[in-house]
Amino acid sequence: MAMDNTRPFLDWATKSGVWMDPDFEVSSSQYGGLGIFAMKDREEDAVILRIPHKCTFDMDNLLALSKNIGSEASELTGPVFRAVLSCGDLDTETSILRNYLWGFTIVQSICVKLGKQLQTLEEIKPYLQILQTTPVLNVDDSHDAQDQLVQALVLEKRRVRKTYEEICERISGFEFPFELAFQLHQAVKSRVLEIPHAIDDGEDFETNVTLVPVLDFANHQKNNNAVFDVDRSSGDVLLRLVQPVRALQEVCISYSPQQEKNIFLRTYGFMPAGEGSYEWRIPSFDQIWKSATNGTTHTNYTALAKWLQVKPQLLIHFDAADSAFLDPQEFQLPILLLPGLEYYADWSKELDDMKEDVPDGMDIADFVSQLTFQEDKADIVIAGETAYGATCNGAYVNLPNILEQAGVNSEEDYNILVQQSLKLVKDAVIETIATDDKYMKESDNAALISYFCQKKKMLTQIADKCD
Repeated sequence: MAMDNTRPFLDWATKSGVWMDPDFEVSSSQYGGLGIFAMKDREEDAVILRIPHKCTFDMDNLLALSKNIGSEASELTGPVFRAVLSCGDLDTETSILRNYLWGFTIVQSICVKLGKQLQTLEEIKPYLQILQTTPVLNVDDSHDAQDQLVQALVLEKRRVRKTYEEICERISGFEFPFELAFQLHQAVKSRVLEIPHAIDDGEDFETNVTLVPVLDFANHQKNNNAVFDVDRSSGDVLLRLVQPVRALQEVCISYSPQQEKNIFLRTYGFMPAGEGSYEWRIPSFDQIWKSATNGTTHTNYTALAKWLQVKPQLLIHFDAADSAFLDPQEFQLPILLLPGLEYYADWSKELDDMKEDVPDGMDIADFVSQLTFQEDKADIVIAGETAYGATCNGAYVNLPNILEQAGVNSEEDYNILVQQSLKLVKDAVIETIATDDKYMKESDNAALISYFCQKKKMLTQIADKCD
């Protein structure tokens, strides 16, 4: 987002009542996009930004805004807002905010086509332009991807497309391409904040999902030097320093205390550097594991892993220097290489064997149905100590005693399996990097390319530690 596009917005914000300390300004950030920077040294507790409640966009304010726009041209706006507020899955405040903004954008398009100008709509035009030019994570949803996070975004984009198409079936005569609709979807998702509001002037409060102009330029840092709050007397949203800042230092808030990088990427479109964790689901898991099992290629390792409660993934940790590493205590993949293991496909027929594990008050058919659902849809199957879908040397696996059952009784024997597993992980890393590089070359989305570069660095570090 260029500063040239931002200046009209900042002028609009100031005229609307937003106050920013003159010793701070919006400028380009090392974290991508724009950020808020100190121009002079300032001490802790300084309030550097004040946004009146009337300048924020929560559901109440957007409803009022839509009514004001409707009062200028109800015959034009009525069908639009009836359509956008009745289509799609509107079970979250964020999706409702998004649909309101879709409605404003559609009305704006119709006005341009008709040569008509609505004063209320003109008043929010600068913020709509900011949302339409915010750098966001985007993918081509016309084909699937190997990367689990990209695939999740592909599925999300397809759901958004379905809602968009429902709206287009109800109203016509406007220019609102789907890519712009998805741009707004991603921008709203990445910029909303949960703003506290007092209930009936008491000590209790509730949070409203809200877009807060200018404050939403504040970037994330785990060790944040500022927080946002609400002035209880006025309802203004405040940005306040919690640490001293020096001249040219960026002011950052914390989007979340937990640095789960997968969640950050899905929600905010980036992965924060530094301490945190990343879940990497190993692609082509069955094929890779079968390559190391002495010809037992008929075994369904994905299903077997679920019964052994071993997720086919790595939980990768990061230190403060953003260096990736594995926790040996969490590394369970060697269990899948124990000798004598097989997936038992006919487990659901062994009703007599399962009777003792059926919970009180539950019919055995329901118990089997529950386990079948877990095997099909869940990450792991939870059925007690006996894994009915897994056998070891012809007997059901007893999870607490699986090593003894497989005849692996020494640390030395188990370490051999660890080394074999690490080799398979390295093979998976090499395959993944090659696939990701090809996918990345076909994309022009800066956020997506940045993610794949971070992922490549992370997986390369893990592969180096597998030797």
